Amino acid sequence: GAGRHVTVGAVALVLCVEVAVALAFPALARFRPVPAFAERVRQEQAIRAPEPIVIYSVSIHSMNFYVGRRTVKAGTVAEMLTGMGAAKSAFVLVPEHRYDAPGKPAGSPRRGLKHDLAREVPGVVVEELERRPILAFRFDRSILGRGPTTRELLLLRITRPD
Repeated sequence: GAGRHVTVGAVALVLCVEVAVALAFPALARFRPVPAFAERVRQEQAIRAPEPIVIYSVSIHSMNFYVGRRTVKAGTVAEMLTGMGAAKSAFVLVPEHRYDAPGKPAGSPRRGLKHDLAREVPGVVVEELERRPILAFRFDRSILGRGPTTRELLLLRITRPD
C-alpha cells in the first residue's frame, strides 16, 4: 500500500537526482581549468626543457597530479623567484584579480603580480598562454549574490631577462 508508494517515490527521486548530476558534469567541466592547463604544460614541455610550475596566490593542489610533478606555491614575487630557483622561465597559475589589480592605489603594498614583477625584475617577459574560468564558491557570492561566482584563472610563462 502506502509503503510501496513511498519506496517507489524515493527510488524515482534518487534516479532523477542521478540523471541531473550526470547531465551537469559536462557543463561544469569548463569550470575545471587545471586539466586543460596541465595538458598545455605537457605540450610545451615536449618542446622545451622542463620549467618549474608556480601556483601564485590561489589554492590549487591538483596541478601536481595532472602534470605528474611537484609545483611550488607562492604568495609574493620573492617566493615565486625563490621557487623558480636557477630556471630562466616558469609556468605560473594566477587568478586574474591577483595578476592585475588596477583599482589599487600606487602606494599599496600589493598591486598585483604584473606590477610587482615589473618593479622587482626589470625586463621580465610575461606571456599569457591560456585563460579559463574557475568556480569561486563563497557564501557571500553564491548564496547572497554579492559578486561573481566565477573568476578567470591564467596560465602564464614568466621569463627572466638574460
